[in-house]
Amino acid sequence: MYKLWLFDLDGTVTQSEFGITRSVIHALSLLGINETKENVMRFIGPPLYDSFTKFYGLSDKDAKLGVKYYREYYTKNGIFDAPLFDGIMDVLKTLHENDKKIVLCTSKPVNMAEMIAKHFDFYKYLNGIYGPSEKDISPTKDIYIKRALADFDDIDEKSAIMIGDTKYDMDAAFETGVFSVGVTYGYGSKEELINHKASVLVDSPSEILKFM
Repeated sequence: MYKLWLFDLDGTVTQSEFGITRSVIHALSLLGINETKENVMRFIGPPLYDSFTKFYGLSDKDAKLGVKYYREYYTKNGIFDAPLFDGIMDVLKTLHENDKKIVLCTSKPVNMAEMIAKHFDFYKYLNGIYGPSEKDISPTKDIYIKRALADFDDIDEKSAIMIGDTKYDMDAAFETGVFSVGVTYGYGSKEELINHKASVLVDSPSEILKFM
């Protein structure tokens, strides 16, 4: 049915809360802000810079420092503290064996996403990774969907599908005219996914294959 499969990374492929929340708490502490894991769960999904400015009202300078502190800690201590969701590897393998094009479409810098994909051994199933460079401050995900569609020029938006767990994924898919699958096993709520125009919802990785 669909030829190009765009997967969000954090909360869709990986259970990334552990490394991300520890890294955010570390960065905030260096900025003089003490936080709990529960409160920083909201950092999963949106661009880092946006989260620092929106949630804590940080200045441009301090938000950029927060991103710097986060990435320094994350690359050393948190990047691989993100196990795969049960069953997602089988989904990627099955899609690959059925000649589907599989890419990551993520807010995480491309170099970090590549490291994670290689570490957890699903890089071999990917046809590309689309996301920001470490210099990008506040990217929106529709940019990366458009880039993927441009690279796979024999595939149009009607033959592409975006799988993600937050409103950022659903908004990007809606903006680009791509069918969207909201996964309820991730970090966004079911209400959030519905309110941001998810085409369908699934409760487990295995259900994603219904749209193959």
